[in-house]
Amino acid sequence: MEIKQIGSNKDEDLGPFLEKLCKFALENGAASAGIISVDKLEFNEEKASDDIQNESTYWPFVDFNKDPISDILKIYKKAVVFQVCYLKSSPISRIDSLKKVYEIAGKAEAYCFYNGYHMAVSLGAENCKTIFCNKEKDCQSLTRGRGCLYPLIARPSIEGCRINRSKIIEALKWGTDEHSQDFMGMIFVD
Repeated sequence: MEIKQIGSNKDEDLGPFLEKLCKFALENGAASAGIISVDKLEFNEEKASDDIQNESTYWPFVDFNKDPISDILKIYKKAVVFQVCYLKSSPISRIDSLKKVYEIAGKAEAYCFYNGYHMAVSLGAENCKTIFCNKEKDCQSLTRGRGCLYPLIARPSIEGCRINRSKIIEALKWGTDEHSQDFMGMIFVD
């Protein structure tokens, strides 16, 4: 068996690959996809509320250090953003539409990796506990000594990273429809 080292694409122009990644997202079920510069992202740094009781029941206050996600994501230059539409009149459930975002995000990360972009990272939509672990009392990854029940599928969400979705929609000139709800995912590529 011959083992070959996977090369890095660091020296290549990222533009053509990002176009392929948009096409990949569309081929895997996204309704729309676009490219955005990470420096154009707006982060909502302040907490929505100082009242811990108003925090999500799925994401309780945890007393351990957290890195500011905005600083981490700023190491990337570009991101591909995609949307999955959930039509309120559709026989497909809202949860299945959200799962589709996570499926595309996971496949896109693998696509990036096998094309030499080894540090690609993706974000999902809404709260992964609501989608995958809604029958669990607590999020297992926030319980000391336990791990995520879906480590290959679950990922942080755009909302959880406090990225302003409306600014992304505005930058990409995507419209909204009152008869549908759009769920957004992102893949950061460096």
